[in-house]
Amino acid sequence: EFIPFDKIFSRMKLRPNEINKRLSFLNQCGYATFSAIKELRESGAKITETGGDVLSIWDFKTHGVIKTIGTEIGVGKESVIMSATTDEGFAAIKFHRYLQKEFSGIKKSLSWVAVKLRAKTLRIEDFEVDVPRAKAQVEFMALSELKGVIPVPAPYGINRHAVCMQLIGDKSVPAKRLVDIRLENPENAFDVILEDYQKAVDTGWVH
Repeated sequence: EFIPFDKIFSRMKLRPNEINKRLSFLNQCGYATFSAIKELRESGAKITETGGDVLSIWDFKTHGVIKTIGTEIGVGKESVIMSATTDEGFAAIKFHRYLQKEFSGIKKSLSWVAVKLRAKTLRIEDFEVDVPRAKAQVEFMALSELKGVIPVPAPYGINRHAVCMQLIGDKSVPAKRLVDIRLENPENAFDVILEDYQKAVDTGWVH
């Protein structure tokens, strides 16, 4: 949300000109945006989507989850995926997104499950849920509980709306997308999918 400038100035133990300088720098980098807050008749600043990504990456690195950040390796309608390195090898960081168009029919979306689950857990109303963060939390929970039950990427960490997990592929090169794979024996693959699906259902998770 937009935070009034007065509140930012009152919380920061810096001179006003230094705060203005830093806010201007964040804005130039695309990490923060400014706007008038009509209800309060004030102006304020808000962290952008990119700024949130940077905060997540910084925390992953600070806490030793990753060593370096790589490049963008995938874009979906609900997320962006980047490569990274860890002490053990390579990882993928999935940044969950909030798209207004996606939620025009949210109750028909898998994302609605994440919203309802987090609202119930936090004992808040549905509209109070941070949707990208809720989606990340539910995905991390699912990966943690399904690891060792069916083949899923190992979860390494979660921060805000981002989940860091094992990169499936050859070293730093991601595996092919399912849509680009041609199976030599689709019947066997179908049987394996059904078996794994049943194992997931038995744990209480369905994707």
